[in-house]
Amino acid sequence: MHHQLDLVDRTEATIVHASSTGGTQAGLELGAALLGAPANIVGVDVAQIHSDLGGRVRDLVAATAELGFDPPAVTPTVFDEYLGPGYALASDRSQAAMTELARDEGIVTDPVYTAKAVAALSDPRLTGPIVFLHTGGVPAMFADDAAAAYPAVQRSKGRPLAAAQNNY
Repeated sequence: MHHQLDLVDRTEATIVHASSTGGTQAGLELGAALLGAPANIVGVDVAQIHSDLGGRVRDLVAATAELGFDPPAVTPTVFDEYLGPGYALASDRSQAAMTELARDEGIVTDPVYTAKAVAALSDPRLTGPIVFLHTGGVPAMFADDAAAAYPAVQRSKGRPLAAAQNNY
Protein backbone atom coordinates (compact mmCIF):
# COMPACT_ATOMS: atom_id res chain seq x y z
CA MET A 1 0.00 0.00 0.00
CA HIS A 2 2.92 2.32 0.71
CA HIS A 3 3.96 1.93 -2.94
CA GLN A 4 0.40 2.48 -4.17
CA LEU A 5 0.17 5.73 -2.23
CA ASP A 6 3.43 6.87 -3.82
CA LEU A 7 1.97 6.18 -7.26
CA VAL A 8 -0.91 8.59 -6.65
CA ASP A 9 1.20 11.22 -4.87
CA ARG A 10 -0.34 10.56 -1.48
CA THR A 11 1.70 10.25 1.66
CA GLU A 12 -0.85 9.07 4.17
CA ALA A 13 -3.98 6.95 4.37
CA THR A 14 -6.37 5.82 7.05
CA ILE A 15 -6.55 2.04 7.33
CA VAL A 16 -9.70 0.69 8.95
CA HIS A 17 -10.08 -2.94 10.00
CA ALA A 18 -11.98 -5.20 12.37
CA SER A 19 -10.00 -5.93 15.51
CA SER A 20 -10.48 -8.38 18.33
CA THR A 21 -7.16 -9.65 19.68
CA GLY A 22 -5.06 -6.71 18.45
CA GLY A 23 -2.67 -8.80 16.35
CA THR A 24 -3.63 -7.33 12.98
CA GLN A 25 -3.45 -3.79 14.29
CA ALA A 26 -0.09 -4.42 15.96
CA GLY A 27 1.29 -5.77 12.68
CA LEU A 28 -0.03 -2.79 10.74
CA GLU A 29 1.36 -0.34 13.30
CA LEU A 30 4.77 -2.03 13.29
CA GLY A 31 4.89 -2.32 9.50
CA ALA A 32 3.99 1.33 8.97
CA ALA A 33 6.64 2.41 11.47
CA LEU A 34 9.35 0.20 9.96
CA LEU A 35 8.57 1.49 6.45
CA GLY A 36 8.41 5.06 7.63
CA ALA A 37 4.94 5.17 6.10
CA PRO A 38 2.65 7.55 7.91
CA ALA A 39 -0.69 5.87 8.35
CA ASN A 40 -3.62 6.38 10.62
CA ILE A 41 -4.55 2.83 11.59
CA VAL A 42 -7.98 2.39 13.12
CA GLY A 43 -9.01 -0.88 14.72
CA VAL A 44 -12.74 -1.33 15.21
CA ASP A 45 -13.23 -3.45 18.33
CA VAL A 46 -15.68 -6.17 17.34
CA ALA A 47 -15.27 -8.59 20.23
CA GLN A 48 -14.34 -6.78 23.44
CA ILE A 49 -11.92 -9.59 24.31
CA HIS A 50 -9.59 -7.09 25.98
CA SER A 51 -10.78 -4.31 28.27
CA ASP A 52 -8.04 -2.09 26.77
CA LEU A 53 -7.53 -3.14 23.16
CA GLY A 54 -5.22 -0.18 22.51
CA GLY A 55 -3.03 -1.29 25.42
CA ARG A 56 -2.98 -4.83 24.02
CA VAL A 57 -1.80 -3.48 20.64
CA ARG A 58 0.97 -1.48 22.37
CA ASP A 59 2.06 -4.61 24.27
CA LEU A 60 2.16 -6.70 21.09
CA VAL A 61 4.25 -4.10 19.26
CA ALA A 62 6.63 -3.87 22.24
CA ALA A 63 6.95 -7.66 22.30
CA THR A 64 8.56 -7.57 18.84
CA ALA A 65 11.78 -6.55 20.61
CA GLU A 66 12.14 -10.27 21.33
CA LEU A 67 12.34 -10.79 17.55
CA GLY A 68 15.16 -8.30 17.16
CA PHE A 69 13.09 -5.27 16.19
CA ASP A 70 13.46 -1.87 17.77
CA PRO A 71 9.76 -1.40 18.37
CA PRO A 72 8.36 2.08 17.97
CA ALA A 73 6.13 3.71 20.53
CA VAL A 74 2.62 3.53 19.12
CA THR A 75 -0.62 5.18 20.12
CA PRO A 76 -3.28 2.90 18.64
CA THR A 77 -6.65 4.26 17.62
CA VAL A 78 -9.49 1.94 18.57
CA PHE A 79 -13.18 2.60 17.95
CA ASP A 80 -15.23 0.59 20.42
CA GLU A 81 -18.64 2.10 19.85
CA TYR A 82 -19.46 -0.18 16.88
CA LEU A 83 -19.56 -3.39 18.93
CA GLY A 84 -23.33 -3.29 19.32
CA PRO A 85 -24.80 -5.92 21.65
CA GLY A 86 -21.55 -7.94 21.65
CA TYR A 87 -19.44 -10.39 19.69
CA ALA A 88 -21.35 -12.82 17.49
CA LEU A 89 -24.37 -10.52 17.70
CA ALA A 90 -25.19 -8.27 14.78
CA SER A 91 -26.25 -4.71 15.44
CA ASP A 92 -28.74 -2.67 13.43
CA ARG A 93 -25.85 -0.50 12.28
CA SER A 94 -23.73 -3.47 11.14
CA GLN A 95 -26.70 -5.06 9.37
CA ALA A 96 -27.39 -1.83 7.48
CA ALA A 97 -23.72 -1.38 6.55
CA MET A 98 -23.41 -5.00 5.41
CA THR A 99 -26.52 -4.77 3.23
CA GLU A 100 -25.51 -1.43 1.71
CA LEU A 101 -21.99 -2.62 0.87
CA ALA A 102 -23.31 -5.79 -0.77
CA ARG A 103 -25.97 -3.91 -2.73
CA ASP A 104 -23.83 -0.97 -3.84
CA GLU A 105 -20.38 -2.52 -4.24
CA GLY A 106 -20.94 -6.28 -4.48
CA ILE A 107 -18.72 -6.89 -1.45
CA VAL A 108 -20.00 -9.48 1.00
CA THR A 109 -19.15 -9.43 4.70
CA ASP A 110 -20.20 -11.37 7.74
CA PRO A 111 -22.64 -9.63 10.12
CA VAL A 112 -20.81 -10.09 13.41
CA TYR A 113 -17.22 -9.16 12.67
CA THR A 114 -16.39 -7.41 9.41
CA ALA A 115 -19.74 -5.63 9.08
CA LYS A 116 -19.13 -3.81 12.35
CA ALA A 117 -15.92 -2.37 10.92
CA VAL A 118 -17.75 -1.48 7.70
CA ALA A 119 -20.26 0.46 9.80
CA ALA A 120 -17.37 2.55 11.12
CA LEU A 121 -16.40 3.71 7.61
CA SER A 122 -18.89 6.56 7.86
CA ASP A 123 -17.39 7.80 11.13
CA PRO A 124 -16.60 11.53 10.79
CA ARG A 125 -13.27 11.08 12.60
CA LEU A 126 -11.85 9.20 9.61
CA THR A 127 -9.81 11.38 7.26
CA GLY A 128 -7.87 11.24 4.02
CA PRO A 129 -8.06 8.36 1.65
CA ILE A 130 -9.63 5.50 3.57
CA VAL A 131 -8.50 1.92 2.99
CA PHE A 132 -10.71 -0.84 4.36
CA LEU A 133 -8.83 -4.03 5.19
CA HIS A 134 -11.31 -6.89 4.78
CA THR A 135 -9.88 -9.53 7.11
CA GLY A 136 -12.35 -12.31 6.43
CA GLY A 137 -15.21 -13.74 8.40
CA VAL A 138 -16.18 -16.10 5.59
CA PRO A 139 -17.56 -18.92 7.79
CA ALA A 140 -19.97 -16.53 9.49
CA MET A 141 -21.36 -15.46 6.12
CA PHE A 142 -23.00 -18.86 5.80
CA ALA A 143 -24.65 -18.86 9.21
CA ASP A 144 -28.42 -18.74 9.09
CA ASP A 145 -28.71 -15.14 10.31
CA ALA A 146 -26.13 -13.88 7.82
CA ALA A 147 -27.72 -15.63 4.88
CA ALA A 148 -31.12 -14.26 5.83
CA ALA A 149 -29.69 -10.75 5.69
CA TYR A 150 -29.02 -11.15 1.97
CA PRO A 151 -32.40 -11.67 0.30
CA ALA A 152 -30.79 -13.16 -2.80
CA VAL A 153 -29.27 -16.02 -0.83
CA GLN A 154 -31.60 -18.99 -0.77
CA ARG A 155 -30.89 -21.75 1.71
CA SER A 156 -31.31 -25.49 1.50
CA LYS A 157 -30.38 -27.73 4.43
CA GLY A 158 -28.00 -25.09 5.78
CA ARG A 159 -26.08 -24.66 2.51
CA PRO A 160 -26.40 -21.96 -0.15
CA LEU A 161 -28.06 -23.17 -3.32
CA ALA A 162 -25.81 -23.20 -6.36
CA ALA A 163 -25.84 -20.07 -8.49
CA ALA A 164 -26.53 -22.38 -11.44
CA GLN A 165 -30.05 -22.76 -10.08
CA ASN A 166 -30.60 -19.06 -10.85
CA ASN A 167 -31.51 -18.27 -7.26
CA TYR A 168 -29.42 -15.12 -7.09
